[in-house]
Amino acid sequence: MSINYPQILVSLNYAVKFVPVTLLLTFVPLLLGILIGGVIAIVRVYRIRFLSYAVDVSVTIFKGIPSTLIILISSLFFTKAFDNFAKAFNWSIRTKDINVIYIALFALSITATVSISETIRGALLSIEQNQYDAAYSIGLTKFQTFQRIILPQVFLVIIPTLSGNLIGLLKGSSIAFLIGVSEILNSSLRTANATYAFLEAYIAAAIIYWGLGILIEISGKFIEKKFSCYRRNLA
Repeated sequence: MSINYPQILVSLNYAVKFVPVTLLLTFVPLLLGILIGGVIAIVRVYRIRFLSYAVDVSVTIFKGIPSTLIILISSLFFTKAFDNFAKAFNWSIRTKDINVIYIALFALSITATVSISETIRGALLSIEQNQYDAAYSIGLTKFQTFQRIILPQVFLVIIPTLSGNLIGLLKGSSIAFLIGVSEILNSSLRTANATYAFLEAYIAAAIIYWGLGILIEISGKFIEKKFSCYRRNLA
């Protein structure tokens, strides 16, 4: 089997134009995952009344659902149910008015929130109880203890893992092609429709994902090294 190398370059050139879309599908779920996942982790670790059990069940459910299934269910909901929902509330917006990228962002954010919440929860659990006791002994409130002592340490702990989460989100963003979002994978395959050079299109997409993954890995190592001095000071 021969590989058409010029076709790889054609697919590569076309797919590169959609890198911003892939980065959007990567970083928006990351930010939402940190914000919402952080709240979920706090609720679960500190066992906030009336919320912790509901959050435990929700996280367990969504951890067991594949990302592919989440994005397809989200798409079907907006396709089948949203129009009726909008009519009930007298909204003028309809399914055809919604860009599918928002559906992809919604689905990917669910996956990101669940995984990142587990990362943050692990970081919170790594903080020893004696640090809380020491803070309370000098008169700090629970909020002050969390803000001044616990949160900075949690941030240092999750830095290495977040780069891994980010690479996972980058690769996971490729499932958005299932609902017609023109990202790296979908756009590279478009060039193969006329020539049937699908292997070359996949190789082109893999090269771009590989390059972006390396950049994220290098950036993560740089940030980790930058903050390593603070980790030594805390130790």
